[in-house]
Amino acid sequence: MRLMLIVVVSISLLATPAMATDGTQTSKTKRFSVGIGYAGTAIDVDFKRAGDDLLTLGGWGLRARGVVKGPWALQVRYLSDDGDYRGGGKIFLDQLDLQASFKLLESDRKYFQVYATLGLSRLDFEERIPLTGTFSDRAFGAAVGVGLEYGPPRYALFVDFSATFVDVRLSLGVTETWTIVNTIGGFAFRF
Repeated sequence: MRLMLIVVVSISLLATPAMATDGTQTSKTKRFSVGIGYAGTAIDVDFKRAGDDLLTLGGWGLRARGVVKGPWALQVRYLSDDGDYRGGGKIFLDQLDLQASFKLLESDRKYFQVYATLGLSRLDFEERIPLTGTFSDRAFGAAVGVGLEYGPPRYALFVDFSATFVDVRLSLGVTETWTIVNTIGGFAFRF
């Protein structure tokens, strides 16, 4: 619940579009977008789970982008995923990313943008393993990614790819390094 509150506050802070000095928007492409869509996640783990070192999860994601100045934007992403793996284990993952975004390519005529991101990710996870118990942790890690947005001025289809590198504590004295690769694909409204 706290993660969702952080997302809502961050989105409201981004809600003011960039304007020229005369009060008009500086580009045909809108300066702010918020979108929701499917989130797919793959986690590369150090300790195999029932013979697998790659866990796959599915869920939903929320993404908000706001142009700060020129090609720079601020982006907030929230993902909520879960998944089962062989042996009866289950993993739940909530991830909140705050990223700086740099526009690599834009076409006002076609309302198309490609951008790169770099930022910080906060991860909440819980893993339930039969006969062993439940492990949970909160951790921070670096996140890098790339995304694209395409559509007319008021709405767009978007896809965001991101990789996060984080160390999580499974139990007392046992730490594991995770490489988390996720994708959000969905529909965004532009303002």
